[in-house]
Amino acid sequence: MRHSLPFVFATFLLLTGCNSYNLRYKADPQPSGANLFADYTQLQDAVGVSIDTDGRRLEDVFIAKADGSVVHPLNIAFAGMGPAGSVGVGGFGAGDHVGVGSGLFFPVGERTRGLTTATFSTAAIGPAPWTLHIKVEGAKEAVVPGLGGTPNAK
Repeated sequence: MRHSLPFVFATFLLLTGCNSYNLRYKADPQPSGANLFADYTQLQDAVGVSIDTDGRRLEDVFIAKADGSVVHPLNIAFAGMGPAGSVGVGGFGAGDHVGVGSGLFFPVGERTRGLTTATFSTAAIGPAPWTLHIKVEGAKEAVVPGLGGTPNAK
């Protein structure tokens, strides 16, 4: 039983959502298969919203106001894209203690690298807290409630 405790703990860490950037707000509930987080920065006449898309491409983002109206961002700075993984074909090794090898690797898929930032007009969205709606590739639309209020991510 004692030896299984580290295994259980490691499994728990792998299966739980990872907030890599220590953002203070999370989608509630999280969409199936994705872990989405957000945070905001108050600018002079705008609000910058940083979004961790869990490596997925952002398809849509907006703030829903209490009166039912929707505010889209003035600008979106998308995170860079990079290969999600690679498949390789290796060569051979030779020699007593010296290895020689070669290989060829092919990228498989693409994932975003870093945060995506959406900039909203302060005049258009009004005072915090806001309800942020996020749609990323391969997942249902998610809602981050209370952005700008009490943080809900740990």
